[in-house]
Amino acid sequence: MTGNNRSLWLVAYDVRAPRRLRRVHKYVSHLGHALQYSLFVADLNPAEVVRAKAEISDRADPGQDDVRFYCLPRDVRGSWAGPLPRSADIAVFGSPAAGLARKLAQYPLDSTRHARLGKRGKP
Repeated sequence: MTGNNRSLWLVAYDVRAPRRLRRVHKYVSHLGHALQYSLFVADLNPAEVVRAKAEISDRADPGQDDVRFYCLPRDVRGSWAGPLPRSADIAVFGSPAAGLARKLAQYPLDSTRHARLGKRGKP
């Protein structure tokens, strides 16, 4: 059952220690449906998202593990590239995700430059 305040979230993780991995996997497997071993989709309301992030951060080590939440668009048409990093629709914590998020915050993407890039990444 999907209400107006619910969204589909893609939850992905890379947890290094076996004990933490089991704990994160067990929690996330109850949260949503597995797409792959460490990739899940969950239908969550805003309060459930906040709680899930807190529960997973209690089980993972932000200094060693990488956990990501991506909000999926409601109306997917064609190929979806998703919102740009630093969007309210993406929550990233842990390492190396935290380092990437910090770098993106310092050097925001220039959409006009990326639109001009060719196949080899050169303008």
